[in-house]
Amino acid sequence: MLDVELPIPQHAHAVLGRGPPILIYPISNCETRILIDIPESLHDTLRGITTVREYIMKEVVPPLPDSIQPQLRKAVQDGRLRSMPSAWMPSTRNSTPGQVIIGDASNMRHPVTGGGMTVALKDAVLLAETLNPENVPDLDNTGDVLRQLRDFHWRRKKHSASLNMLAHALYFLFVSEDKGLEIMQHGFIKYVQDGQENFAEPTWIMEKLTSNPLRLF
Repeated sequence: MLDVELPIPQHAHAVLGRGPPILIYPISNCETRILIDIPESLHDTLRGITTVREYIMKEVVPPLPDSIQPQLRKAVQDGRLRSMPSAWMPSTRNSTPGQVIIGDASNMRHPVTGGGMTVALKDAVLLAETLNPENVPDLDNTGDVLRQLRDFHWRRKKHSASLNMLAHALYFLFVSEDKGLEIMQHGFIKYVQDGQENFAEPTWIMEKLTSNPLRLF
């Protein structure tokens, strides 16, 4: 979307209601991206994009803030809709000499929390600490590097595990059509609305300002 007036400028926004969460965030001074989860019933029609456009106009636009709706309608009508699958991929220990895998290449979670870049940056910092010259004086020593990468694999779970759980829990909570979960959906929304600290707690996990998994529970 172009030239969108976000309710809080230069901030990411999540719209929670019936159906999967909708993510909206600026990617430049004039461009704003919106992530929409398309129902499985429409997956086979993505090549015939008309049905998806109709779905967005009917189901996605109405609950959005008034300042966003006109630009989304324009983007849907005039722009090119991009689709990509969302996937879950657990991390596995790397044992290939000469190879280091971090970020989404190592471990993917649902993009609802926007946590992919957070994990990638945390991985990069941890990798630098793990392979520093005190631990690995010579990077040509494959045995030393692989031993440190084994340690890296387990240490990275401290910053990735709680974010992975939060992303999946939020997604499945709001995408579920189970009537029994409506209480939990409303409860989560009321919880984050009930004071700045309640809202801050899941945000701390998303941004990894806290690495304590007990905070998630």
